[in-house]
Amino acid sequence: MSAQVTHHEIEQFLFEEAYLLDERRFDDWLALLSDDVRYWMPTRRVVAKSRPDTQTTVREELAGEAELGWFEDTKLSLLARVLRLKGGITWSEDPPSRTRRIVSNVHVRAADQPDEYHVRSYFLLHRTRHLRERESFIGSRNDLLRNTKDGIRIAAREIILDEAVLDSPNLSVFF
Repeated sequence: MSAQVTHHEIEQFLFEEAYLLDERRFDDWLALLSDDVRYWMPTRRVVAKSRPDTQTTVREELAGEAELGWFEDTKLSLLARVLRLKGGITWSEDPPSRTRRIVSNVHVRAADQPDEYHVRSYFLLHRTRHLRERESFIGSRNDLLRNTKDGIRIAAREIILDEAVLDSPNLSVFF
C-alpha cells in the first residue's frame, strides 16, 4: 500500500502530464498510464429539455457505455497510436501539431480503493498546424488515478468535450 497523495501532488502530476504531451514526449506520457487504462471520449448529443421545469444533465448528453465514442483506447492501442506518430506514418500529424494544454479546476476525492482517487479537471487544448490551422478543444476530464510504488498512474480517463459537433479535421492528439 502506498502513502496517500495530496491535492497538490495530483495537480503537479496533471501539469507534468500536460507538459510531456506538449513536448511530444509520448513514451514518457505512456509510462504514466496503468496497464489496464481505459481512455475514453464519448460522443455528445444535443438533448432538448423534455419539460420546461426539468434540466438535462451532462451525463444524459453523453454516449453510454454501449454506444460509440470518439475513441476508446487501451494501453496497447495508445501505444500503437504513439508508434504511428513516432514512425511518421500519420498524415494527420505531418507536420506535427503544436499544442498547449491548460489544466484547471482540479477536484480530488477518494475512490473506493485506498490508493485510488477520482479527479475531475477542466482543460483547454489549443492546437496549431501548418501556417494558419488552429483549433481549440475545451472540456473536462474524469480521471481515476492510482498511487503505485512507481508513482501516480492514470487508470482511467473519460474526456468530455463541450462541443457536440467537432470542427476539427482529426483527433490525433491526446487529451
